[in-house]
Amino acid sequence: MKLKYVVIFIVFFVLAGVFIAPLRNYMNNLFSKDKARSEEKQLIGIVSVYNPQVQLIQKILKEAHYNPGVADGVMGAKTRAAIKNFQKDKGLQPTGTVDSKTWDALKKEEGARKKQASVQQPKDKKKQVQIALQKAGFYKGKIDGEINKEATREAVKAFQKAKSLKVDGIVGVRTWAELSEYLKE
Repeated sequence: MKLKYVVIFIVFFVLAGVFIAPLRNYMNNLFSKDKARSEEKQLIGIVSVYNPQVQLIQKILKEAHYNPGVADGVMGAKTRAAIKNFQKDKGLQPTGTVDSKTWDALKKEEGARKKQASVQQPKDKKKQVQIALQKAGFYKGKIDGEINKEATREAVKAFQKAKSLKVDGIVGVRTWAELSEYLKE
């Protein structure tokens, strides 16, 4: 009789382990995703509609050669996949959500790119800027490599505004990426 209860007891715990462990893991995973999405919402706001923070993230990812898809400001599947790849490469937990560590890494990436862009460009590249601006229809002046002149700076600003970039008159990484498309033609 005792053996029967021992067997029932063992079977009960084995079955409980088989069914309860996956259920517990599923619930933990569900809650951890909710927690991650909650942190993301606190950091960058709502991501299911247009959000300029999401658009910035998409641009940073694109400049860093990850493929977030179109920089439309909405957190879609391609952007989530690009975030995951970015996280993997940076040694972060690849969740696909923007937590504080990912946000810091993205901002650091953006800062590094801005710093790289602020290094003085050779005169040939300055001429390429003017040529690209001319091809894009924003510059009508002489191609002389002097991008600090008012006409060139105003053309850069007009181009940035038309491309929804930060309007500062500086040819940084994003502006150069957009301008260089006109040199391919």
